[in-house]
Amino acid sequence: MRATTGSLYGPGARSINSVYRLVLRGASAAVLHHKTARDTLRKMYRPTFDDALQQLKRHRDEQLQGKVIESKGIELWMSSWNQKMDNTLSFLLASATTRGVEHKVTRNLTQLAHFRSRRLRDATRVRQSPWNPRLPSQVYSQVSSGLPLSKKDKAIAGPHLVGLIKRAEEAAKKAGGVQDDSAVKQAQFEDGLWNAIGHITKMAEERSGVALGHARYNRSGELL
Repeated sequence: MRATTGSLYGPGARSINSVYRLVLRGASAAVLHHKTARDTLRKMYRPTFDDALQQLKRHRDEQLQGKVIESKGIELWMSSWNQKMDNTLSFLLASATTRGVEHKVTRNLTQLAHFRSRRLRDATRVRQSPWNPRLPSQVYSQVSSGLPLSKKDKAIAGPHLVGLIKRAEEAAKKAGGVQDDSAVKQAQFEDGLWNAIGHITKMAEERSGVALGHARYNRSGELL
């Protein structure tokens, strides 16, 4: 059985939204409705539809301005995109019903995107100090944010937080520009590896005519 998206023309954005809902359901089935994998894969397909909506808007603008050649070019792009969505739905269907290459591809891509997001979140997360009810709120705020404490504040904090304060002061010194070379190299290696995976994914999409999805992250490392 072959899934089909129909035509993008006529209702316009409503047709794209209909295809988007089909892909959302197909993505969930492709990873056997596993919650984390489902949410990750759905977010990975969002940029594909953002591009289609932008092209649809451009098409309408070009038509209003009487730019026939540019309008025809966008129509060809949208026709190609429509065929790609047909192939993508068939790909997701195969991933949901078999344990072949299609299922392995969706599983591996979602796992990579998820762990990449988790690594980015861990790198940007501010480590909070454990709560101590005897610690004044001002001192607790300074310790939690890594700010240096005065001798008076250290005396208030008590000896049980000496180790924690020491680590906070070391973190404050590093914030001045001194970074761990090994951590920088590790981050550069992961960025290069992820860029390579992105290029390979694009080449696979061009060759097979299937949308595999692309991961986008915000500054906190969350998938968009």
